[in-house]
Amino acid sequence: SSEKVTSAVYNSISSYVSPQTKESFGIHDAAYHIGRNDLLAWLNELLQVNYSKVEQCANGAAYCQIMDCIYPGEIPVKKLIFDAKLEHDCMKNYKHLQLLFEKKNIKKNIEVTKLVKGK
Repeated sequence: SSEKVTSAVYNSISSYVSPQTKESFGIHDAAYHIGRNDLLAWLNELLQVNYSKVEQCANGAAYCQIMDCIYPGEIPVKKLIFDAKLEHDCMKNYKHLQLLFEKKNIKKNIEVTKLVKGK
């Protein structure tokens, strides 16, 4: 079930954050203040990739893969453009992410323009 997968993803990141973070998870929580190196270590372990910079996520494929871990089979991973460099190719990846958010009723605005530029 997606709850088990979500729990597994949370547990995998929780090893990189303080014990207090496991109790609560609000906007001022330490989990929102994880360093780039810790974030990259978690991402590399979760996705079995070897990113050296957070900016390598700018094409959207990594975000889609994370969501595929949470909602297996809901993102058409075979349609992702993993080596996307051009903005319109990146937009295709983000479109898959936006469609999943809509389908799962996740009300989080994705600032695609900023993300594509690595900001």
